[in-house]
Amino acid sequence: MPEIEIPQKFEDSNYSLLIFDDLERCNLNIKNILGYINSFVESSRLKVVLIANEEEIIEKEIYSKNKEKLIGKTFEIVPDFIGTLEEILKQVHNQSVSDFFSDNRDLIQALYEQAECKNLRILNQIILDFERIFEKLPQKARSKEELLKDILEVLIMFSIEISYGKLQSKDISQIPEKLSKELANASLKGMGLINHKDNKENNGKEEKSFLQIFEKYTKIYDSIFLNGLYPDFSWWEQFFDKGVIDEESLEKLMPNSKYFQDENTPDWVKLWHYNKHTDEEFKEILNKNYSKYIDREFKDIGIIKHITGLFLQFSDAGIYQKSKVDILNEAKKYIDYLKSKDELDTKYSDNSLGDYMGLGFQAKDSQEFKDFDEYIKDSLQEVRLKNMPNEAQKILDIMNSDISKFRSMICIGYSTNSYKSEDKYYDIPILKYLEPKDFFFSSFNVIK
Repeated sequence: MPEIEIPQKFEDSNYSLLIFDDLERCNLNIKNILGYINSFVESSRLKVVLIANEEEIIEKEIYSKNKEKLIGKTFEIVPDFIGTLEEILKQVHNQSVSDFFSDNRDLIQALYEQAECKNLRILNQIILDFERIFEKLPQKARSKEELLKDILEVLIMFSIEISYGKLQSKDISQIPEKLSKELANASLKGMGLINHKDNKENNGKEEKSFLQIFEKYTKIYDSIFLNGLYPDFSWWEQFFDKGVIDEESLEKLMPNSKYFQDENTPDWVKLWHYNKHTDEEFKEILNKNYSKYIDREFKDIGIIKHITGLFLQFSDAGIYQKSKVDILNEAKKYIDYLKSKDELDTKYSDNSLGDYMGLGFQAKDSQEFKDFDEYIKDSLQEVRLKNMPNEAQKILDIMNSDISKFRSMICIGYSTNSYKSEDKYYDIPILKYLEPKDFFFSSFNVIK
């Protein structure tokens, strides 16, 4: 402990006061720290104030025992939530956003209390982030009060859990799949079919529990996670991990969300929201989708996965006439048909067993769905390898005609508004399918 000389005039004062801030951040032995501070009280007759987050003090038991001897009065600082919110809102430039926060301050405070969060610095970032998102939302979305509230709730939840280190931004896209597994395991554990060892990773550490993180957010879980998240989990991961607001996805995902269910909603989306229909409506929507499925009208692999998952879900519930084995075989034939017609979209990518177009896959934990997912991956890989020479030649042509477009396709992190939807090959060795001399002379022409 370093020697600290207290000035003579400070010692002579009748109102001398020492303040020790952030006690929990000091790595020295807590008993020594308190003894050192106590010397100023007993020997120098100074008044001392300690400021600390007692929950974060490492040696809590030692601190508690010595606190009784040393500290006379303890005061808890309670944040002025409403006052802080009003001050932060003065920084907001968009009047609509400011009015929205003012109207929903009780909701924000309730979520803070649910999360047991007292850090109001996070609130400042939440408001600034929401303003950024709001200004990029499609115009139709800005007028949906329910949609804006749900976005705010999810933003608050993720912001708090990431700031507290309980959640990493790169894990957000994994939430649907892992949360589903945890719920299934919790059910099996309740029946005595698994034990705690099944919830450990290979290195022996307890696996991170998303259920423990999100179970306190009851309303968000029930109304958003189970009914489709807008924007989807992948969008939120990109937002928190990279700070990127993907406007294209906001526009693309909007029609499939629960907030825009009307006569223009695709039949497969209506089927996904099956619990919102009467029995007669459900039968009609199911039959429409089955007819389109049999007639091979769907070309989007993600939609085919959605419908297959729904069929499996309904079969398991006894409200669909086919067995799960028959559904799987029929789904594989669908992929074979697209492959034979050269209509299998090799650009397709999703969150695997997670979600697609903002909606989570149904029956994704069933073996049949997992088998179908693997069959799709194998089929796509087969077609991609077959098409690589042709794709490589296309890239070579693009390099000759538009070097910026070429760069956007082969360089990670490089995109412009013109080329953000183009194929990406930064992680695929596509140039190996070209003759070196062809690439050399094309490069030479580009340089010239």
